[in-house]
Amino acid sequence: MRKKLRKATALLALLGCLLPASIAEARLVELTSVKDEGHDHSSVYDEIDGYLNKMGYLNSQIIKTTNLTPDSFMTRLPNREIVVTRSHGNRFLDNAGNSIGNYIVFNNGNVYNSDIENLDAGELSGVKLVAFVGCYTAAGGVSSTNTRNLVVASTEKGAKTAVGFSETIYCNTANTWTEFFFKYLSEGKNIDEATNNAVTKAENKHPFLKEGIDSMLYRGAWYYTFVD
Repeated sequence: MRKKLRKATALLALLGCLLPASIAEARLVELTSVKDEGHDHSSVYDEIDGYLNKMGYLNSQIIKTTNLTPDSFMTRLPNREIVVTRSHGNRFLDNAGNSIGNYIVFNNGNVYNSDIENLDAGELSGVKLVAFVGCYTAAGGVSSTNTRNLVVASTEKGAKTAVGFSETIYCNTANTWTEFFFKYLSEGKNIDEATNNAVTKAENKHPFLKEGIDSMLYRGAWYYTFVD
């Protein structure tokens, strides 16, 4: 029995060596969006393929999805290195007007900050970046671990960096921000440089639709780069 186990283990190790790195290491990117008439939540994903390639991700590793169920999203989240969501978002307020939670909207349900908070400790430790590109995805701020939102919840469960917006944002402006964010990452800029430079680009391109884009907030490894 032990000989059979050793042979099986050796075979699996050999297969791991022979498989392409993209399969053996499962370095996957999830670009997910929600369909909503009159709102463009997905076209930007075709714009950033080349930037992701420069960041070391092959086209076969880039997964584009539309209208995932909340359960499917939560199942896939821990198994991705990069996750981007382009959807609507909203927040919960207490009687004093303070944000006490938030969520992103899918066509068939929502993903709440509590869904991520309920993950096991360190369950997102393999996630390098989560970008929640939608309204109120960082509502309440990101400076305190006591703040309840998607961004804080993601980093508390192990994600290296998470990004969101504390106010409402326009779709076109959000798409431009997303495009330039990944452009800058592909050029070797760190998270802090890429996020903030992308805000400036989006404001310049959409001077009449720039409201809220400067509410971008990130939490985690500001210094992290994807390209040396």
